Amino acid sequence: MYGHTLRVHDEYLAKNQAVPKNTESVGNQGVSKNASALGSAEIMMSAAQNVVLNANKSISIRVEDSADGISFTALPVSFKRTMGASSRTWNIGEEIARLPIPSDARTYIKVFISTDDTAATGNVDIAFNYLP
Repeated sequence: MYGHTLRVHDEYLAKNQAVPKNTESVGNQGVSKNASALGSAEIMMSAAQNVVLNANKSISIRVEDSADGISFTALPVSFKRTMGASSRTWNIGEEIARLPIPSDARTYIKVFISTDDTAATGNVDIAFNYLP
């Protein structure tokens, strides 16, 4: 299974969502009821359209969980990738990040995507990848 992605058809936390420009935005697919997978899933962000991040800029994912789908709390996992002295392009379908979901995460999950790049371009998908 190494190098493969196992996900539920058309189940996303963010689908073809524009990368935010120097701000944070919640995943456009809203809240998902998949967090109670007891450590059998991770969150994967990939390029839905070519994603370009400029030199010395960052892209991040923050995850929150909830028992009731209303009141959310940040989970103790996050992802941040900072570019070096040159820009980076992720081509369509290319993986940008993988982030584990803690085994004690509550029932509901939502994600936040952010950059500190005013000229970031492209769109991303964020989905659950189920581990074998």
